[in-house]
Amino acid sequence: MIDLASLIATPTDTAIVAGIVYGSAMLRTITKELGRITTRLDTVANVINDHSNRLTILEVKKEQIDV
Repeated sequence: MIDLASLIATPTDTAIVAGIVYGSAMLRTITKELGRITTRLDTVANVINDHSNRLTILEVKKEQIDV
């Protein structure tokens, strides 16, 4: 026979479940923000790489002129 009293959630049980649900939502939010930050960092890295490539081209052209 199942003890019906054992099936009733206590305030502690409810608080634990609420904490887990809240924590999960916060982790989803943090994950989304980290994804956005990663995208921005990728953009910055691409810009830096483009500028680096342009500087390399300018240095090569300068060396050709100096010769």
